[in-house]
Amino acid sequence: MDHREIRRHMTFFLTDPSLRPIEDAKNYLIPLRRVAMEGFTIVESRCLWFSLILYKFRTESGIPDELWTAARNFVLESLRQDNTRETSARLYLSLFETWKKDDHQSFVNEVVGYYLEVLHLKQTIEETREESTIAEWQTSYQGLLLKIRDAAQRMGFLKALDDRVAEVHRIRHSIVENMMKRAFWDMLENDIKEENYTTVMCQLIELKELVKEIIPSRYHADLHEKFNIDFIQQQLEQRSMDPAYLVQLCRWIMDSMKEWDAASTQPLYEREISTWEQSIGTLEWPRFLRFSLELCTMLALDAKTRVSIWRSLLRPEPK
Repeated sequence: MDHREIRRHMTFFLTDPSLRPIEDAKNYLIPLRRVAMEGFTIVESRCLWFSLILYKFRTESGIPDELWTAARNFVLESLRQDNTRETSARLYLSLFETWKKDDHQSFVNEVVGYYLEVLHLKQTIEETREESTIAEWQTSYQGLLLKIRDAAQRMGFLKALDDRVAEVHRIRHSIVENMMKRAFWDMLENDIKEENYTTVMCQLIELKELVKEIIPSRYHADLHEKFNIDFIQQQLEQRSMDPAYLVQLCRWIMDSMKEWDAASTQPLYEREISTWEQSIGTLEWPRFLRFSLELCTMLALDAKTRVSIWRSLLRPEPK
């Protein structure tokens, strides 16, 4: 298509009242996607035609200022037949390509995030082992998972979805296998029986750091006040630790993680907290302290995994 026809289409697109709704404007450009602008390939022309949408519907497009300026310059210079039209077109095409990649990656990350949330919801529901609950929700979450996978396949990123899920499973398996060995907790319980609290203090320090990574930084001062390592160590060494203090601390840790974790994890916390509360006053001190530390640590590791996943989703892809 020559410059004269291009200007005619641009002028009509920008001025005709019938093309004010963005959907009508997009429909107008559909036939032009198969028309090459003079001096550009079909692929480049499709991107250049789209500059009209970006320029006219800046707010709806949600594009960076730099890209909007490039689209505006190309459109106006095309209408004026400026000699710089070629240069502005090349700049726009370069910025548009970068924006497309970033926008696509953001979309993929968002879909992967939703998929992981549904998977976690599925796991949480099935862990209840309540047949009525599973039967009520099974069709819904399985159908949603299939729809997400079907859409990902049609849009070409199903492999990326599966790779991300596999990575999540690998991380969780590695954490459980390497850090949650049963022998470690057996050793810790035996140390408590012998009133050797070195391992307990190390685990408390690690647990505090895990919680610190989960809750927002503005609540860290509250964490340091509630989780006073020096005070706990002093009380344990003097054999004067009040069990009620540790009960209150563990309850605060689990309630804090429950509050700041995803909504879909609430049933998991409620179930674990209920089990833990039933153990208060029924287990001997070494077994109760071991159970409390083990439960809080495993919940914190699980929450930290989800936080790490979301941070990786939000992290920009390397250029």
